[in-house]
Amino acid sequence: MKFSASLLLAASASAHFTLTDPKSIGFNDDNEGDSPCGGFSVTSRDNAVEFPSGGLSFTVVSTHAAADWTFKAALLNNTDDFQYLIAPVSQEGLGTFCLQNIPGPSSWAGQEGVVQIAQGATDGSLYQCVAVTFTDGNSGSKPSACTNSSGISVSWNDLPSDAVIAGSSSSSNSSSSSSSSTSTSSSSAASSSPTSAAGQTVSSFGSAALLAAAAYLL
Repeated sequence: MKFSASLLLAASASAHFTLTDPKSIGFNDDNEGDSPCGGFSVTSRDNAVEFPSGGLSFTVVSTHAAADWTFKAALLNNTDDFQYLIAPVSQEGLGTFCLQNIPGPSSWAGQEGVVQIAQGATDGSLYQCVAVTFTDGNSGSKPSACTNSSGISVSWNDLPSDAVIAGSSSSSNSSSSSSSSTSTSSSSAASSSPTSAAGQTVSSFGSAALLAAAAYLL
């Protein structure tokens, strides 16, 4: 059964954001502000999916007109150490947006982990998590759920100076640079080069592998 974006948005009007693809460990609107996973166990394996190094797409529905996002991951045996998968993202506009092919850390292939999607908005920070198994390989075809509402725009921000890239043992030394903004619509797709997408260079990320499979905003 298919639902339109407007119905999804209406259904989630009381939910600050919903992760529509892949499925989260669980969702409870009342507990979404509880770190690290919105009130659910960080070690849960419910709805677990494979996260290939070539990338996994994430689709969210936001009921905030403006919000900041982070996408982090941790290994199941070290869930106190969430590390950045991509640079932080700022979103403007209501509705659905998708980040395609967020890269998985190749050095974690074969291990179980958890991905944390965090939204910062006017009412505080909100969290949802996805149980994953990191694998080698390509991302596969774009999921049908990976779409964008018209009017959504996204800016890629600098990594914090003490940020650690997932799969790297050292913190990144991000250089100062302006964020790069990309506007999207549901009928068109825009992909950015790894450098311009996040406003970073390979050296400032400290991980060429991360940039080689940088997320695309469609």
